[in-house]
Amino acid sequence: MISFIAQRIAKAIVVLLALVVLNFFLIRMAPGDPALVERLRAWRREVSAAAGVPAYVVFHDRTLAEIAGRRPRSLAELGQVPGVGPAKLERYGAQLLGLLERSN
Repeated sequence: MISFIAQRIAKAIVVLLALVVLNFFLIRMAPGDPALVERLRAWRREVSAAAGVPAYVVFHDRTLAEIAGRRPRSLAELGQVPGVGPAKLERYGAQLLGLLERSN
């Protein structure tokens, strides 16, 4: 019984590590301006620190990379980005669009 559980745990760890590696490469290979992604990440750090929440609660790296790649120009376009739901669109939309406009 213990070896069965150990095998299941080992498989779960392998899958988790594979997902972490895949996420790392997806973020690095995402379209867009790497400098813009870093500006978005800096903005996210400021917002998350002010709110007292972890940065990923504001937006995941994947979402920031997608925003940088798409460069939305309106709330409607920003709302089409995966990871930007109605609540985050309302809470952060204007700030993000302002940052994107200043980055052009």
